[in-house]
Order: sequence, then structure tokens, then C-alpha cells
Amino acid sequence: MDRRKKILVVDDDVDIVRIVTKMLSREEHEVETASSGEEALEKISLRKPDIILLDIMMPRMNGLEALRKIKDIDPSIYIIMITAFGDIDSYLDAMEWGAFEYINKPFETEELLRMINKTSLPA
Repeated sequence: MDRRKKILVVDDDVDIVRIVTKMLSREEHEVETASSGEEALEKISLRKPDIILLDIMMPRMNGLEALRKIKDIDPSIYIIMITAFGDIDSYLDAMEWGAFEYINKPFETEELLRMINKTSLPA
């Protein structure tokens, strides 16, 4: 049985953060949130998450830039990119820079949970 996963939800849309946090908490995961790439970088330096759900379109530091910085810090963190403005270039960049998965908004709860459940944690 998989243990609870520490998940960091990074999105500047408070409604998305609220909905995803509620969904993940119901699944008994430990959830933290950040509203920017900069805040996400601060949080992972304090407490490494197992998974990061990372929005691409955010002010100042976008999700792709944050992805590169996070992977420089710890390449073992699973990162699922989330976007309402998906295009092939951002998908290819995200996958090249180490994203585990990529999902478009609006997404189905089951689809996101399947992605999260595909991650494996060290024993």
C-alpha cells in the first residue's frame, strides 16, 4: 500500500488551489500550497515534497522556469505540470526539463489522481 504523499500545489488561482487541496486531503495526502514559483522554491528548501503540482502560467516566475530550478535543486521530485493554455511547445519543454506528467485545465479528478498514484516513493 502506498503511504501518504507530501504534495505541494503551486498555482496563482486560489479556486484551483482550494479545489485540488480539498480533493487531495480527502485522499489523505499531506498538502501544502504556494501561489508563485518563488514561494514554491522556498517551501521545497524547508520541506521536500514528494510531488509538485505546478501551474505553468504564473506572474513573475512561470511554471517552466520554476520546473528547471526545482529540478536543479532535487531531480527526484515528481512534477506534474498544470495549464489552462496547453500547447505543444510548453508540453515538449516541460517533458524535456524533467516533468513527470502534464495535464490541461479543466481536468478530471480521476485523471489527476491516476497521475499521482503512478508516482512511487522510496521504501
